[in-house]
Amino acid sequence: METISVKSLNELMAKEAINLIDVREKEEYDSFHIPCAKNIPLSDVYHDKMSLDKEDTYYIVCKGGTRSRKAAEFLADHGYNVVDVMGGTLAWGEMFPRS
Repeated sequence: METISVKSLNELMAKEAINLIDVREKEEYDSFHIPCAKNIPLSDVYHDKMSLDKEDTYYIVCKGGTRSRKAAEFLADHGYNVVDVMGGTLAWGEMFPRS
């Protein structure tokens, strides 16, 4: 499975619009999330996948990497183009601290 670092993700986001899915629970997402991320909790990924376009690429993120890997594997197994964001929002917060 393809992966991307938060640094490379940030560089990509500066160049183009991307489909970033945050698979954390709503409360986690509401407290902090990466700009442009859409919240689809892991528990809902199995149901919401049908609304995703198989022609697009989806970047999957969670807090540290475990849930995003599960979601990315599930979606990839169903024919979706996915990239797992390594380190999740923890790595994002360390690299790009909130002011």
